[in-house]
Amino acid sequence: MAVLASALILKNVPAAAQPALKTFMHELYAQFHPLGLEVSQSVPLADPAFDYRGLATATDYLILMAYDEHWSSSKAGPIASQGWYAAALRRRFAELPTPKIRHCAGQLWL
Repeated sequence: MAVLASALILKNVPAAAQPALKTFMHELYAQFHPLGLEVSQSVPLADPAFDYRGLATATDYLILMAYDEHWSSSKAGPIASQGWYAAALRRRFAELPTPKIRHCAGQLWL
């Protein structure tokens, strides 16, 4: 069985643009889902600007990007320390339906 899917990776979406992102995802889902296309979105694991519940209603899956605790312009530190990772994952699992969650625990830089 073939699965046709659309996956979006949108990072660093400012808080002011979040309502437009949610509207876009709902419009995309409304167009793609009747065609049998799965829609997923990769989202940061712990960004308070993201409306995870709202985005979950417009996707088949949310892919949690479980990294970026620290980045090039932040205070120095690990990409994903164990405590940060565990606490952030508990928050997401507490607010999202489990079948909607997919997990990405790393990234590949080429």
